[in-house]
Amino acid sequence: MTVGSNDSRSERGVGPRLALDLGERSLEACLAQAVEGFAEAFTDVHPSMQPARHPISLTAATPAGLLLAVLEECLRRGSQGEVAVGLADARIDDAGTLHAEVQVVPADDAHVNGAIPPLLSWHEVSLAAGADGRWVGRVAAR
Repeated sequence: MTVGSNDSRSERGVGPRLALDLGERSLEACLAQAVEGFAEAFTDVHPSMQPARHPISLTAATPAGLLLAVLEECLRRGSQGEVAVGLADARIDDAGTLHAEVQVVPADDAHVNGAIPPLLSWHEVSLAAGADGRWVGRVAAR
């Protein structure tokens, strides 16, 4: 996974930029990778932090739609004063619903540096199975 974030002061009013390149053996693993990459792009969380777990169920018609729903969940957690740092016990049922536990830490903890932006504009959110059976995706946001 490649993670990038840029908060250039020369682009005032534009806000942070995010770029994630995803690649995993399963759809669930790609979604978990996206949560971790999202957190890494905006925050630095000390490894001693023990995350709390909250169950989530997200539904979308496509894998890319499910990826977007997971990213929106990360933003929602940020607005609630939490940083989503992981996705555990993820499974997708026949209806395309993701059942998982989102792992979160308090954003105001002394062991958390940085902040989740309140809003992002999604420029690219793609996720599909590749010819080799691996899932690949890309997220670009401003």
